Amino acid sequence: MIRLVRHAWVAALVVAAVGGCSGAATAAPQQTGGGLQTITADGKPRTYLIETPQVSGPAPTVIMLHGLGGAAQGVMKSSGLAGLGGQQGFVAVFPNGINHQWNHFPPDKVPAPFVKRAKGDVPNDVDFLNALLADLIQRGITDPKRVYLAGFSVGGFMAMRLACLEADKFAAIALISSTMTEPESEGCTPDAPLPAVIIKGTADKTVPYDGGEVMPERTFTVWSADQLTAFFTKLDGCTGAAQASQIPGSGGQTIDVSNWSNCANGPVTLYKVNGGEHAIYKLPPPAKTMWAFFRDHSR
Repeated sequence: MIRLVRHAWVAALVVAAVGGCSGAATAAPQQTGGGLQTITADGKPRTYLIETPQVSGPAPTVIMLHGLGGAAQGVMKSSGLAGLGGQQGFVAVFPNGINHQWNHFPPDKVPAPFVKRAKGDVPNDVDFLNALLADLIQRGITDPKRVYLAGFSVGGFMAMRLACLEADKFAAIALISSTMTEPESEGCTPDAPLPAVIIKGTADKTVPYDGGEVMPERTFTVWSADQLTAFFTKLDGCTGAAQASQIPGSGGQTIDVSNWSNCANGPVTLYKVNGGEHAIYKLPPPAKTMWAFFRDHSR
């Protein structure tokens, strides 16, 4: 039975789909910045934005991937991760996809519209993100045991590609308005469990909540939110039913929260935004929800 939760701290956790948590640090670190940086990967110069807190030693790191048509600057603002990192003491990294997209496809399944947008130069984004992470660790910026991966829309598809191939490099994953694509799912055998938080709107017409064709190109299909949560609950060794609750969103929306906590290898949480569309829910941004989930997990 779903119960409506109206405690103030829970209402603050997710408003208009996602939100903040109350666990502020007692002595908040200050953001020191970092700005736009470049790394060479697969023979190509690749760029990313980074914001680093004023802390000593390698720090927890959240890597956030933008959606199709987006860029690092946009998702840095809409997610709210950079500002929160300064308060909570984690590094926030925002890579740029080439031509504002991510090559999340297996090599033999890259569709024609992607190749056209890439102008024939299809990047190896798995290599790029691996090289970026290795560089952050080698420079002493990132704690290799506390790397968290997040993605919005197509950025979430790319995050799932990494989950399939490189799960042992990450301590947890967050997917916003995203899921697993059918091309990626074939042969997907993660080499490690991966705690997951999923934030998905039921009125999403681009990446449908119940699965099906991705709009508007209709070049591939995706899993439903239920299929995705089943994938992670199996991967993380969860047993029993989820703990169910409901919290208020914005404009009369409600958010059904399903939390699988009886898991051998980390929890799985689904925020089902009733009437939510394809978006990073902005009031407030999802940074605190993601960080509240991430911060207790290490590799």
